[in-house]
Amino acid sequence: MKRYLTSSLFVIMTLLFTQAIADSSSDLKFFAGSLARTVKGCGIKTDRIACMWQANRGFFAKDLVIGEPSREGTDVNLPLKLPSSMLHSAQWLYDATYEVVDKEIHIRAYIVKPPFMTPKAYKDKIILKNIKQGDYSLYFINKDGSKHLIGNVKIN
Repeated sequence: MKRYLTSSLFVIMTLLFTQAIADSSSDLKFFAGSLARTVKGCGIKTDRIACMWQANRGFFAKDLVIGEPSREGTDVNLPLKLPSSMLHSAQWLYDATYEVVDKEIHIRAYIVKPPFMTPKAYKDKIILKNIKQGDYSLYFINKDGSKHLIGNVKIN
């Protein structure tokens, strides 16, 4: 058991180091946050490791599908399909989060590898809590903070 834990920790540290090299243009604050999310997202199960990290826009198909928002009390159900650009990818969408900044809705997506290790949390919709009526721009946020316009949404 001790040998397994040592080798698992070695694999996790290797993944973290690889991500640090890939993110070489990012500053220390981003790396610390990325490191914390990676450690939090990695889970050890018997003889396998599953890791979760924030996806970039390039991981998804060109056309992300925004459905018609519907209000349920103070919350708004926003259907949003995020199909992968890779037909047979070993990395799958795990979850998506949002943040409202002024009249912009920022979407961040998280992928997991291997997909069979973690049950999918994302159900092709985002529930916007306590959002006000108005016109919003929907943006996909990369892990480096860059924004990509997905489209505009009218919240009634």
